[in-house]
Amino acid sequence: MWKAIWKLKCPNKIKHFIWQFAHNSHPLRCNLVNRGMKIDIRCPVCNHTGDDGAHLFFKCQPAEHLWGLLGLETERAQLAMIRSAQEVVDAILKATQKRKILMIIALWFTWSEQNAIREKGRRRGPHATC
Repeated sequence: MWKAIWKLKCPNKIKHFIWQFAHNSHPLRCNLVNRGMKIDIRCPVCNHTGDDGAHLFFKCQPAEHLWGLLGLETERAQLAMIRSAQEVVDAILKATQKRKILMIIALWFTWSEQNAIREKGRRRGPHATC
């Protein structure tokens, strides 16, 4: 799987993002709490309790909407049921080239949008992100 990530035809920062995703090492609020930080774990996008990867990338309403706009609702629902981040990446890498890149883009822009909301208070809708 690791070689497949580094062979993706996308910018290196996105390859690194996917590698971090597979390791569940992004600074999501639940991950930060598990590392000892005392912070609010509500999602900065929708204010839902429990900002973990499954919620942010697959279950948060704007993420669901984005995946739907990209024609990836079936894939989103399937990926949301997988318990391990590494297994999610493995499933994505097994998709056709076009769907694989679309799913990676959906993950990247979901992460980027969450950061923009958290850091700058800037909120764009899924249509603008798409």
